[in-house]
Amino acid sequence: MFHILRRVTPCVLKVKPAKWISGHALPRDTLIPPRTNYSGKAGDGEGKGGGGGGAIRSAGGAFGKRQVTQEEKYFYDEEQKQIKEMKTKLTEMYRKQLSERESKISSLKRDLKNVQDTSSRHNMEEEIRVLEQEVKTLQKKIAEQD
Repeated sequence: MFHILRRVTPCVLKVKPAKWISGHALPRDTLIPPRTNYSGKAGDGEGKGGGGGGAIRSAGGAFGKRQVTQEEKYFYDEEQKQIKEMKTKLTEMYRKQLSERESKISSLKRDLKNVQDTSSRHNMEEEIRVLEQEVKTLQKKIAEQD
């Protein structure tokens, strides 16, 4: 929404508004404070951006930074595990839908041989075509997951 022109101080940004904010146009050189007012990085110690995440983290230094790195790695690994589980469940769902569609197609083809009425026959053939398209789509989705 804003284009940052340059940093004026560590706590204030000089911005140029892109359009409107809350229905009002801002002057070209409006000063807006940033969302956070601390300096430093996570793990640098209490009051320096590291927060009070425990005794080691509060002390700062190399151990605090190491703990932050370990926490980030843990959450990244958990997220990757959840993504993998979701993909597995999704693939299982696609395979189940695929087998249902294929069994429906085979039963319709079997029933089609016994139908004499042309309109019923046409409706069944159309349903088979739609189901075959769904089967192709599901096969593509399964291939993408693998």
